[in-house]
Amino acid sequence: MDYLIAFGVAFGFSFLGMLPPGMLTMKLIDVSFKRSMQAAIMFGLGAAFVEFFQSLVAIRFSAVIARYLEGNPIVQWSAVALLVVLG
Repeated sequence: MDYLIAFGVAFGFSFLGMLPPGMLTMKLIDVSFKRSMQAAIMFGLGAAFVEFFQSLVAIRFSAVIARYLEGNPIVQWSAVALLVVLG
């Protein structure tokens, strides 16, 4: 259950990070103007699909680090910093 909560939070923050005007958002608008709304929806779902797997990898990576390096606060904070930079 903890994985589902962590995944939901990570996916939500990742999705919120995609909302401000950025390259994917501007491309989505371009696709909706030049092609159709259905093509834009498919592009948006593709981008969300990629975000889904990025969130999943980040959670699995953090779980592996937490399992094998439990009890060492320096390593734990280094892992947090690494995941923030990668995110």
